[in-house]
Amino acid sequence: MTKKINFSVISDVHITDWGDGADEFKNAVEYCSNNLENDLFVFAGDIAYQVDKGEGICHSIHTNNYDIINETTERYLKTDTKKIYVMGNHEFPQNNTESEITAKAVEVWKEKLGAKTDGHITVNGYHFIYSSVKSYGMEICKERELWIKQQIEEAKDDGDNTPIFLITHESVQNTVGQSEEYPYFTDDFCNYMKMQPRVIHLSGHLHNVINDEKTVFQEGFTSVSIPICAVGYAGFGGCSYLDAPSFGISQCLYVRADDTRVKIYSIDLTSNKIVQNPWVIDTAETIKGIYRYGAERGNNYPCNEFSDEAYIEAHSGSEYVIIDIAQRFVLKNIAVEYYEITLKNSEGYEVFKYTINSDF
Repeated sequence: MTKKINFSVISDVHITDWGDGADEFKNAVEYCSNNLENDLFVFAGDIAYQVDKGEGICHSIHTNNYDIINETTERYLKTDTKKIYVMGNHEFPQNNTESEITAKAVEVWKEKLGAKTDGHITVNGYHFIYSSVKSYGMEICKERELWIKQQIEEAKDDGDNTPIFLITHESVQNTVGQSEEYPYFTDDFCNYMKMQPRVIHLSGHLHNVINDEKTVFQEGFTSVSIPICAVGYAGFGGCSYLDAPSFGISQCLYVRADDTRVKIYSIDLTSNKIVQNPWVIDTAETIKGIYRYGAERGNNYPCNEFSDEAYIEAHSGSEYVIIDIAQRFVLKNIAVEYYEITLKNSEGYEVFKYTINSDF
């Protein structure tokens, strides 16, 4: 009998106690619920943001942000729609790893959302394994890694070839874009994952966007970076509601699985539409060692170039240069992570060079 499942994936909304991020969350849940078929909603961490207004270190555990989350899901999700929540680092107090307040953060999260930090469920015959980070510091936890391994091995006992979905907030290092900067798992666990062709790992935290070619990466398993849902903090800028927004992008994922074949769509929540062609993962292929999005695809990936519509205007003063850049690229669905700006004087000598992060 063929298995099928449809589900939406939302990460990194960063809803504060005073309501920042609430509109983006409402828009995401409302759009996905009203326009797409969903057997399940996955919330992959940093949905709530434990931050004290105007302070770099959080000394309180807030609850109004959880009230916003519950009110939104109760209003827009159908009553029979299942939900998976995991804790991200921002569900813990900002820049605070003291044991007492860390434990309180977990207690409040469980109580307010009625959720478990870790679990293994089946929906429509598909395995979903989910595991939360343990503190704001997101330290490596070998006990947690062992538990995840055990759950994967139990899922594999079904004798099936269909995907096993693993949801955590953080990614496995050296997979999707920017993951090389954040080693949240041991080398032993990374090596184990590279021998799990049925596993599709969904993770957030990195604030990537779906049209980055490294949103999906395969090496023995499949790693998918869930895009940021909070408007204003995509890509390289990090996230802090104490600073002004730097970008304007909000996205989430929609996943459709039909037996072994999985299609992952990006939803642009600023225009409320599905954008670009889906990523396609087929575990019937990965089990045979066929990986569409492996490391070698990067070597042959089409390079992007500036189109004729792109321009740079420079205005100089006695001690400064102001540069106005209009980014326009030839290929609309190929991300450019960064580019270099070089200034030369009238004699042709280089006087300044700077690497600029693209807005994708």
